Formats: sequence, C-alpha cells, structure tokens
Amino acid sequence: SWSPDGEWIAFLSDRDTPAGEEPRFEVYIMHVAGSRLTRLTADPGLSWMGPLSWSHDGRWIAARAARLDEAGDTYIYLVPLDGTNPRTPGPRSIAFSRNASQPRMSPNINTIAFQSQQPEGRLVAYNFDTGWYATLNEEGLSVDGLHASGPFDWSMDGQRLVYLAEGPYNQDLPPQLLEKSRSEIRVSPPIIESQNGTFS
Repeated sequence: SWSPDGEWIAFLSDRDTPAGEEPRFEVYIMHVAGSRLTRLTADPGLSWMGPLSWSHDGRWIAARAARLDEAGDTYIYLVPLDGTNPRTPGPRSIAFSRNASQPRMSPNINTIAFQSQQPEGRLVAYNFDTGWYATLNEEGLSVDGLHASGPFDWSMDGQRLVYLAEGPYNQDLPPQLLEKSRSEIRVSPPIIESQNGTFS
C-alpha cells in the first residue's frame, strides 16, 4: 500500500518468523528507493493480514490481525509510524472490529471505516482522534433490510461511503437471502460527527 506522499510502501512479510515455527506476518514499511526497511509490529500474539490502509497524514496504517490466543479471531488495529512517540507506543485495537473486514482510512480526516460483523452488515465510521463513531448505513438496514455486503470506498471529501448492499435476509435462519432479495450500489448519508451513533 502506497503512503499518501508516494514515498513509502507498506507491506506484510513473514521474513522474521523463526525457523521451524508457523509463519507469522508482520507489518513493514520501505522507502520506494528500496532503502530504510522498517518493521512496525512485533507482537508474538498477533499475525497480521491485509488490506493495509494509510491515514491521510501518513502517521498510521490500519490493518487486521488475528489474535493467536483467541482461535484466530481478527480485529482491526491502527499501527503508528512514529514508534518513538509516547502517545502512540504500539498498535491500537479498534472497538467493535471483531472479525470485521476491509479497513479503509478517510482521504482527509482521521476516520476509519470498516464492515462490521457484530452487529452484522453495518458500515462503521470511527474517528480515532475524537472517539466519535456511527453506523453509516443504518437507514438501509432498518428500512430496506439491506446489509453492507462487499466493497466500499470513501468519497473524495471524506464525508460519505459508496458501498455494495444486499438483502433482505431471512432473520429466522442462518444468513440466507430471501427469494426477492436484491443487490444495489448505495451512498451513505454525510458524516455528522455531532450525532453519536449507536450499535443497537
């Protein structure tokens, strides 16, 4: 994943896994010139996985990691680029991100969006400076029964998400689409941080 200034590449590698052990991936960055390779993570209880997503200011990388002590459940973390800053001593886990997917940083504010699995089918936005969070597709869920079900991306101003929605689902059976279900592209309402979201 390219850094916002185009000078760095973030990637995953198992190059430092000791011989004879199960491969475990860590997060690295490297200058595009091929120099200054730096390992950013070193927790033996975590195995990292993509996709990787940079914050707009280049200070954080969002990634998923499997917790090896929790049967491989994954969580989303913010990995700091400046490991010497006492305010950012190591990766920070994101609330409500258990087994979530596709962390994507906003193009211009310190907000991350991801597809939540608990509760299921929600697109969650979380500002990691202020602690604000909200579900951005609540109307589609409550009115039409349409879950976020695939790729999504930020608008250029960082205020909306465009996403693939699918549903409705049968609530009485394991996730199973109803006969008259449909898929469509949707756009979330704009982010208004003064209105705190809930996970009801």
